[in-house]
Amino acid sequence: MVDFDAVVKLETSAEDEEYVFAKTKINQYAKFHLENPTKGGRTEEKIEYFYSTIPCQTLEKLVLLYGMDMEMFNYDDNLFKNICQKRWKMIVKLK
Repeated sequence: MVDFDAVVKLETSAEDEEYVFAKTKINQYAKFHLENPTKGGRTEEKIEYFYSTIPCQTLEKLVLLYGMDMEMFNYDDNLFKNICQKRWKMIVKLK
């Protein structure tokens, strides 16, 4: 529905910013700056931390809903599936 000229991925925002700013010549007038960059850790660890309390059924729905976005930005939907598998293994061990 929207005719984008470019999409910037936060994980590669510095490189993406250079490309977009150079193409549009905005770099003459503005500079991109991240206000709250993530400190350390890998994306996989952050995903597990932030999504670990969400019920697996909800995670499955999120993966279905945002599947195209995940594919477009090269995110691995297995990261979300692994959260549920780890949770299931913990539950089984507790029993």
